[in-house]
Amino acid sequence: MKFLLVGINSKYSHSNPALYYIKEVLKLRFSDIEVVEFTIKTQFFDILDYIGERSPDVLMLSCYIWNIDYMKYLFEDIKTINKNIKLIIGGPEVSFNSEKYKKKYPDVDIIMIGNGVRATEMLLEMNFDVEDKIINGGDESHAYIPFSEEYFLKTVADGRIPYYEASRGCPFNCSYCLSSNKTQNMFFKTAETIKKELDFIVNLRPGLVKFVDRSFNINRRISHKILDYIAGIESDICFHFEIHPAYLNESDFEKLRSLPKNRIQAEIGIQSTDPKVLEAVNRKEDIKIVLENTKKLVDLHNFHQHTDMIIGLPYQDMDSAITSFNEIHELGADHFQLGFLKVLQGTEIAGRKNEFEMKFSAKPPYQILKTKWLSYDEIKYWRRIEEHLSSFSNSEQFDNTVKYLLGREERPFDFYSKITDYWIIEKLDFSNHKWTYLGKNLISFVKKIYPEHLDIIIDYLRMDWAKLASSHFFPDFLTSAQTAKMKNDYYLRIKESAFYKQRIKLQYLKKAVFVIPESEYVQTEIGNDTVGFIFYRENKKKFFNYAIKPELLYSPDKHPKP
Repeated sequence: MKFLLVGINSKYSHSNPALYYIKEVLKLRFSDIEVVEFTIKTQFFDILDYIGERSPDVLMLSCYIWNIDYMKYLFEDIKTINKNIKLIIGGPEVSFNSEKYKKKYPDVDIIMIGNGVRATEMLLEMNFDVEDKIINGGDESHAYIPFSEEYFLKTVADGRIPYYEASRGCPFNCSYCLSSNKTQNMFFKTAETIKKELDFIVNLRPGLVKFVDRSFNINRRISHKILDYIAGIESDICFHFEIHPAYLNESDFEKLRSLPKNRIQAEIGIQSTDPKVLEAVNRKEDIKIVLENTKKLVDLHNFHQHTDMIIGLPYQDMDSAITSFNEIHELGADHFQLGFLKVLQGTEIAGRKNEFEMKFSAKPPYQILKTKWLSYDEIKYWRRIEEHLSSFSNSEQFDNTVKYLLGREERPFDFYSKITDYWIIEKLDFSNHKWTYLGKNLISFVKKIYPEHLDIIIDYLRMDWAKLASSHFFPDFLTSAQTAKMKNDYYLRIKESAFYKQRIKLQYLKKAVFVIPESEYVQTEIGNDTVGFIFYRENKKKFFNYAIKPELLYSPDKHPKP
């Protein structure tokens, strides 16, 4: 038999290890097995034609919330191009809606629900003859986690992010998560197995390895051995973990503190700081400890941290949401993701949607529209807040400017609400994330809301632009005759200096952006011994900035960082 296993990812960088897990099982009996991954941006007929040209005996489709709309067309069209294909579908999106898909899509031959590896083993035992179309692999089958060398070889070669599992199961019972519907038995690979598998992955030299364990630090003995391992390798690979701050102690912080800089990334899902909201979604934890430990993680300053918050949870009104927003934002993580509740079929919260008066979109990923506590307009407003949080803060393209503006307000939400209100009143485009569009309108916003700070904001915007610019030009709303004159003066002096001859090639100096602060505040901030900065880029990876000293003494390592 000839098998074709198809995944459709939301982005090219993403990958689908589940298909390779299933392939490992199929290889016990068959040899003609192909795995292919597309993205939701791939043209539909390109995928349909690919399947038609391969003409498999068995087609297996991996279904998730991000690709189910796409998959539904395949369900209907596959038998049109080849009626002999046995069509098997599986994945979370069909597992909890199997009866619906069975009735609506008669061309689907088999629907796999539950654990995919076990369901595939059962298919082999039954010779793919499933009487009722639905085969259930169960939820408890965590005692075996496949490892596919082929998955890692191909994923890294294709430039995608490889996902790794050191454990299965989840110790928590969050009512909005699909894992909350499963038996909570935890299974951990042995430290020896993890080391052996990581050795294989590390030798492939991926840029990033993403651990998909629900909470990396829940088993301290195993997590410490993993941290010791990645601390000891000679590599620039970064490892991504999901960390639960409530379960950290001083020994964990000591391990994390000793890691080489940027060796890991930490995702920290706080979701809310309101105890009533957390209790309603089965997250019974001491929020004071969560916030304190998250702050301690941030203050380590040796790896990237990512905090999460969810809008639309039960008992969360505007006051509760604003308080959570401020408390999580003020922790100072590198990235603060403001997300929105997805009401997923099969979760506890979906079963209580009427109790909570939840209305959500019929379109995947079933995002919340309104609740008993938040109106549609209020949730829409939070979506606008999220656009600006993403554009101005998480993008890291306005770091100097936003840091200063946040300092003008008592609470972070006050700044984001003011700029959001301005965008709404002026009918500006929230979906336009171009730096020049945002920067130009930010100046207009400052003129109206913080007019006494305009000269400072322009200085900081020039610094932010200079870090991104590919040439020496400023956008028209940031140009200055004074800065242009000073640039020409210093360009000539630098060109003749020993520093230029030793450090900066002429072609880079010509492309460099000169930033000469004109506001008294920024001049004071950078120090009396610094006139300004030179920003220049040799290539996409190599970026430099140097302080301009009155006496033309330059040091890339000993000047105040803008």
